[in-house]
Amino acid sequence: MANKSNYYPRTLRHLAKLLNLLRRDNAQSWEVQRQIGQIEDLHAGIFLGNTSASKKYDIYSGDGKSQIFHGGAYLSYRSMLGDGDFILKYSKGKTEYGVLDTVGDKISNKYDYSSKIAAFRFGRKFYPFSKENLYIEPAIQVSYGEIDNINSTASNGLNTKIKTIRTWTTGGDVKLGFKTNALNTYVKAGVSKEFLGDTDFLFNTQGDEKRQVDKGIVTFGAGLEYHIGDHSISLEVVRKESNLLKDFYQASIGYQYKF
Repeated sequence: MANKSNYYPRTLRHLAKLLNLLRRDNAQSWEVQRQIGQIEDLHAGIFLGNTSASKKYDIYSGDGKSQIFHGGAYLSYRSMLGDGDFILKYSKGKTEYGVLDTVGDKISNKYDYSSKIAAFRFGRKFYPFSKENLYIEPAIQVSYGEIDNINSTASNGLNTKIKTIRTWTTGGDVKLGFKTNALNTYVKAGVSKEFLGDTDFLFNTQGDEKRQVDKGIVTFGAGLEYHIGDHSISLEVVRKESNLLKDFYQASIGYQYKF
């Protein structure tokens, strides 16, 4: 079979509530994917994107905004044995904020940063009935990330310098779904754990601060995917709970066109 090239423009809209933080994200990404040689199960792709976000910190009577550019590459494997994805992603971002401190003085700051992520996910669908409409899909995933090169001075004089923060995240989830030729609906539940690796950061050129990470993240969600010809629409709603995430909700909608 001849090689196939696919181009996917995607537009996502996310609405999230995290603690007392209200956040709105607009994200656009573009993907090019190609079958590798004559191996129908294996595809490689590259992607580029941009995300702009605005935040409102109710407990600090302030707000902030960020702009993030990202790009990367991936390999995808699809077969009767299961579905696997390996992703490399690089991001470059700018963030600024203005909040009130405990005595009511306004503090503002802005900084640039970069991050690198490598992630792997593998899952497999099992069909308990012969018609193969109802399925169960367990999956595992692991990711490694680094945040680099943050050097900023806030309006109150606090200087923060972060050379590197490294984290590992592992976890898994299970989907229970029902699919037809055009429609796929599902519910899912999962758990993940973040591990903090090496850190190198200073406050006012001295001292170190213990970084808190999530002891465990529990995720619940539901979604649907609808396909008609070369067009696809997806919708997913997710809730996450952990020692750092309280009442975190995220809704995403996506559109995909293949040609």
